[in-house]
Amino acid sequence: MKSTLAKLLALCLAMMMIVTLFAACTNTEDDPKDTTAKTDDATEAPTEEVTEPADDVLGVMPENNNGEEVKILLGKGHAKNETCLEPSEERVPQALYERNCEIEEYLGIVLTYNTEHYDDWNNRTSYNDVIRKDVSNEHEADIIVAAISSSFMTCVEENLIADLSTIETFNFNAPWWFDRLTDVFAINGKQFGAMGDISMGTYSGLQAIWFNATMSEAYQLESPYKAVRDNTWTLEKLFTNGKVVEETVDGEYDPYKHKMGLLSLHTSNRTWIAALDLHLVDRNEATGVVTVPSSPNEKCIDVFNKMLDVFENENEFVVTRTSGDNAKTFGQGTVLYLLQGLSAVNNFRDMEDDYGLVPMPKYDSNQEKYYAVGGNLVWMLPSTATEENNILSAKVMEVMGYLNRQDVVPEYYDITLGLTLARDENVQEMLAHIRDGAVIRWEYVFDRVFSPSIWNMLQMDEQFRHPISEKVNVYHGQNVVTWWEYNQQTWANAVADLYERLS
Repeated sequence: MKSTLAKLLALCLAMMMIVTLFAACTNTEDDPKDTTAKTDDATEAPTEEVTEPADDVLGVMPENNNGEEVKILLGKGHAKNETCLEPSEERVPQALYERNCEIEEYLGIVLTYNTEHYDDWNNRTSYNDVIRKDVSNEHEADIIVAAISSSFMTCVEENLIADLSTIETFNFNAPWWFDRLTDVFAINGKQFGAMGDISMGTYSGLQAIWFNATMSEAYQLESPYKAVRDNTWTLEKLFTNGKVVEETVDGEYDPYKHKMGLLSLHTSNRTWIAALDLHLVDRNEATGVVTVPSSPNEKCIDVFNKMLDVFENENEFVVTRTSGDNAKTFGQGTVLYLLQGLSAVNNFRDMEDDYGLVPMPKYDSNQEKYYAVGGNLVWMLPSTATEENNILSAKVMEVMGYLNRQDVVPEYYDITLGLTLARDENVQEMLAHIRDGAVIRWEYVFDRVFSPSIWNMLQMDEQFRHPISEKVNVYHGQNVVTWWEYNQQTWANAVADLYERLS
């Protein structure tokens, strides 16, 4: 395959290259191809500031490394979404395959992938053993890709991964690295991982609200699209609308026999912490130093009590599950709102009812933007590799992020998640909001430091709402303040100890 990357750099770098992926559906009356719905008074989706880039926007020039092998360790469960090793008739896999070919030709290398091992939570012990072996003994991996919750803290605490801030090749200010998704992997002045366009998992895992448009119209509810545009799409509105489902039922209400106002998994509930811009720890933006406050702030307490009221106190229109295929349930037309990742669309693309997609709501209209937790994979470099090896690996990661942003992500959005499947003219605009607010929280990335888990505060599954009294340190029950104050010193000591070990 002939590389197009060198051509792009030679012919296009003096022109505007970094074009917003999601501005295609803004309201332009003169454009016959415009697909934004006019009935909802559509406004422009958020866009990134576009400036004419310098000639060295990529920062990595073509070079010949004489076919040197660059080995990537990638979990088996994620491999199909992250790479493709042979030509494919499907557009996204083919884009991934072409990306690999362009990287190889541009840098004069050969990319190989080890995708033999699962890296999910249930297989974390064996996958971490593979990382240890590769780093400590055989140096089999030049780039390590792993699930955050399963492997990141193990890699940090056991000194298995390099400090990326020491590798000048990286340009984390480039648009293919998400600021809010990379900075959180830093502690004590060291940068241990990165996220961004380099991974399709950054997008597929973004949490959002899917809504049944047919049901919404039947209940005469305001369009969620309009609420987003009017900056009134808030947690209170979500709950108020959801309760309408229960109120329209005569007699005793049963969400499993009737219809549900809101359906979620407990793992998705955890992401409300980021969506509502709750700050569980205090993190100094300049120094990165983290401290644990003596008690949760008023906003955290307010959100917890609202969640508890909805999930526990006689408001049966909400259902949260610890397991089960919620996307298929939504596809049956019995759920008004579904909280789940973007990849859920593949489970209800053929549903009879019309459906749509909006960001998770704000805490209130004063919140800066709509936030969404994104991704579950972190990209890392081994601590035992030579400086020369890590520089080359960093170049691979930079070029991969660049090419993904240029070629692969548009395919992923337009084909997998865009109008082709979602069938709604407003979806691209909503995707822009979701991508613009993509975030990972430090409390999640470093959650293993907190025992019990601070990130589980809002998961609202049965065990957290009804703990046995002697386990108040583990389960918050119905009083988050008591639970917090019981554990605060333990958390603070653990954070301080981590800083000490990484000094």
